[in-house]
Amino acid sequence: MNTEITGESLYMFAFVVVLFVSFIINTTFMSYLVVKYLNYIAYLMVGLLLIKIVTFDHYQWWQLLILFGIFGLAVISWRKSKITSLMIMTAFVIAARNVDFDKIIHTYLWVNGILLSMTFLYSVIGVITNLTYYRSRIPRLALGIDYPTDLAAYVLYWIFAWCFYHYEDLTFRDYFVIVIVDLLMFLVTNARLDGLMILLFIITILLAKRADSGKKISINICKTFWFLNIVLPYVYFLFNYFYSGDNGIMRRINGLLSGRLELGRRGLNTYGLTVFGQHIAERGWGGSSGLKMAKKQPWRYFFIDSSYMRLLLIYGLLIGALVVVVIIAISIRSTLKHEYLLTAIMLMITISSLIDQHLLEITFNPFLIALLANNVNYGVKGDNYE
Repeated sequence: MNTEITGESLYMFAFVVVLFVSFIINTTFMSYLVVKYLNYIAYLMVGLLLIKIVTFDHYQWWQLLILFGIFGLAVISWRKSKITSLMIMTAFVIAARNVDFDKIIHTYLWVNGILLSMTFLYSVIGVITNLTYYRSRIPRLALGIDYPTDLAAYVLYWIFAWCFYHYEDLTFRDYFVIVIVDLLMFLVTNARLDGLMILLFIITILLAKRADSGKKISINICKTFWFLNIVLPYVYFLFNYFYSGDNGIMRRINGLLSGRLELGRRGLNTYGLTVFGQHIAERGWGGSSGLKMAKKQPWRYFFIDSSYMRLLLIYGLLIGALVVVVIIAISIRSTLKHEYLLTAIMLMITISSLIDQHLLEITFNPFLIALLANNVNYGVKGDNYE
């Protein structure tokens, strides 16, 4: 029996392939592979998504002009920055029309869940390298991922997706299990900020559930979430811009953020801001070569961890503004529908993106796809008192 090819089936095929490829690139499997060939596979999937837009999505000519104009900006930024993440994410966002977001999240959970499990197993039995870092003599394991905080981010975003998918059925037993997972993740990676993020996420989900059930105080709190997606990145940028090692308070905040303010300030001083993006030579501690540098030449480290600072410094002001607009649009739409789950998750992604670089990486974050996808918002409509 012939199987009908649909726009959604093309999209989901591309999604699975790119999830697999992007995940592998972030692991020590790359000791056996060449990154450019994996990137070629991702580019083919991007081409498939563009075919879907033209063939299956039934846009008017002016709508296609806008979408391909946005994609063109992403391509320009990719060529200037030499980083593929933005172009790939943009393709998935603009091609998501008539694709069930529930299927996207379900697929993400299965693919990343299996890949994480297999990577853990292969690293433990020695097929791939289990990189081990140290902080104050405390071992930090990456379990086959390139860096311990990347492993923690995978866990964090997987929990976001799991809670989205199972939102209506969440119980305190589920929250307890999440706390246990958080504790285990912290013991393995010593990733303090991600550990705190998971605890904050539990509080935020509880607020969203109360808001969805009509609790007025929780509703009023959740209605501010979309606005915080503007305020928090702006305040964080100001902290970077005005950072001075001579200021004791700022120095303390910088220490709590593992030196991120100092690195952001250095990036602003050295490279400045551009409209379309630029290439910045970064030297991180991820991967086997990064571990060698961490042991022998730690002073060479320069990496801009914050996704929002990366938007401004690496991807450019124009793309940075568009990404913020996407986040705000998703959050406002959820809020106006009196469904507070997604706006809560977007706030958590914003907070996480202040300190990590994974906002535009499809292997971590599938939630920007919600902009044009179908069947996005869940939750009990709790504002019935109005």
